[in-house]
Amino acid sequence: MESSYDSGVVYKKLNLTSQEILLLKSLEEFYHNNLCFELLIAIIDGTSIISRRTFEYFVTKYSINHNVSYELEEKGSKYNFLVHSSYKDQLKAHKKKYFDPFGRGDRIPFFANNDCVITTIGQLNFYRWFFTKKIYDYCLINYNTIQTELLSNKNVKKRQKSFNKKKSVCSKKQISYIKIECSPDDSDIIVLFE
Repeated sequence: MESSYDSGVVYKKLNLTSQEILLLKSLEEFYHNNLCFELLIAIIDGTSIISRRTFEYFVTKYSINHNVSYELEEKGSKYNFLVHSSYKDQLKAHKKKYFDPFGRGDRIPFFANNDCVITTIGQLNFYRWFFTKKIYDYCLINYNTIQTELLSNKNVKKRQKSFNKKKSVCSKKQISYIKIECSPDDSDIIVLFE
């Protein structure tokens, strides 16, 4: 890959670990593919058709609830790809810091195809997996179904949260209205809290 900058100099100034530098080198090779890099930029800057929240919901909840799997072909052999299982395997291998759709953590400049995007290693790594395993394509095809379920679950959780909040407010009110009756003759009352 030819570019107009020296990534080694940039990485050195960022005080990256050798593990992070190795990961970034492999990510540079992958994102040299212009289409994947353009998709990544659209996702990061929010101009993508599908939001990062929808992608995250798909791999964490939807894929396990619907046992999403499909056939993939790599290196000439076909196999059944289980989305949620693969996601969990990636998290075990990389931890959240190096595998995160939202880009939480330390941001770095990432250069590819004479373009620069400010992101995290975790976000770059997540979307590499996301594109290579054709999850992006699956989400595009099934967008309406995934989005409908996401919004439905969001509304259910909102109602549950509201109900739980009302319930806890009621129980607090009941506790605050407890009255203790005593007469002036009762002079020896000892209350201990342990």
